[in-house]
Amino acid sequence: MSALSFQLLTSADQPLRRGLLAVAGKPSIATPNCLLSTVRGAVPHLTPDMLARTGVHALQISLDHFADRKPSALELFPGGIGKFLNVEDYMVVCDLMETAGKEPDMSCSEKYMNLRTLAGHRKVSAKEYAEMARACDPDVCVAPCDPIWAAEAAPTQSRAHKASRRTVKFLDIFLQEMHGKPVLAVLQGSHYVNERVQSATESSKRAVDGYALHLRGLERPASVADDAETPDLLTLLRSSTDHTPATRPRFAYGVSSIVQVLEAVRAGVDMFDSAFVNWATEQGHALHLCIGSEVDGPATYDVIDLWSSDRRREFQPFVSGCECFACARHTRAYCYHLLQTHEMLAHVLLMCHNSYQYSRFFAQLRGHIEAGTFDGAYTAFVAAYENWKATAPKATTSPRPAVPTFGTMVPTAERTAQ
Repeated sequence: MSALSFQLLTSADQPLRRGLLAVAGKPSIATPNCLLSTVRGAVPHLTPDMLARTGVHALQISLDHFADRKPSALELFPGGIGKFLNVEDYMVVCDLMETAGKEPDMSCSEKYMNLRTLAGHRKVSAKEYAEMARACDPDVCVAPCDPIWAAEAAPTQSRAHKASRRTVKFLDIFLQEMHGKPVLAVLQGSHYVNERVQSATESSKRAVDGYALHLRGLERPASVADDAETPDLLTLLRSSTDHTPATRPRFAYGVSSIVQVLEAVRAGVDMFDSAFVNWATEQGHALHLCIGSEVDGPATYDVIDLWSSDRRREFQPFVSGCECFACARHTRAYCYHLLQTHEMLAHVLLMCHNSYQYSRFFAQLRGHIEAGTFDGAYTAFVAAYENWKATAPKATTSPRPAVPTFGTMVPTAERTAQ
């Protein structure tokens, strides 16, 4: 019996899902919900006591951050990754590659995945990845895949088919080596509905504990004409989720906007990474996310740019009524000062606030699903989001970090060259 359990609290034929995700000895997680992305095992900018204030109980850890040495420190430590990183109270989900970075950092051949680590490139087979995962002993492990990124140009169907075929091949090897440990299969197919259906169907034939979908690259590629007939995000996601068992959890990686979260929830996805939150934090943005309720007020989407000189005299919380650590004790003007003087505390406060807002947003989502009011809340929030896009001021020209601290792991020599 798998150590990972998922209890579906809604009917199996209902696309909007609520559930309970649990690992033995750790708190159950109500879904839909989020897991925070990490860098070398730590949530960017947050110490353990501050992490505990966010309300998040799941972490995503990328093993490629530790792959610069063979064997890695994680593999040499006998107590497992949770004890090594002092996150034993959190559900730990491990993947081979980073999912929250801005740029892809892995390529594949028929036998190997080519990782870019702090020590340069390293080839890792599915069997070697399984050995790393067994030594680290996470709660859940995402199977290896051949990733496709399509921000600028949609991949060809032959490329999507090759990625799906390689991913299933890697999955079979990985499952054989994991000896019953909880594994998530990656669903492929890019922008092609038939490829996504085939990938989901093949993955569902395997004895996996859940599924992972990569959202990065599924937005409309820049090279696709506006009048081109391409499936929207909801159609693409449903072509995958409709062909997987409803009783198994579904995770989404590479979230680039909060509207992506809503579309994925409509498609039956349960858990989401924090790529969107991390990027906002690095840019000096404080998020205001509210899907709307009697307690929290009307649907609201706002991004407060704390680099802007308009914040110099705003002696108010990042978001009025927010109960996070930052809003309870500090002001926009103070964070503006911290950013201008390049103080680390600025990003600590922003990460604490944005993670709390993200977690709170999922709590609101679950409430609407339970009450049967999700459709109305969805419409109101998307309208608020579109209104923000139409009226948002231009970004400030204030200096920003050239390379996000959470992003692609760049070898020292390459970073110096930049």
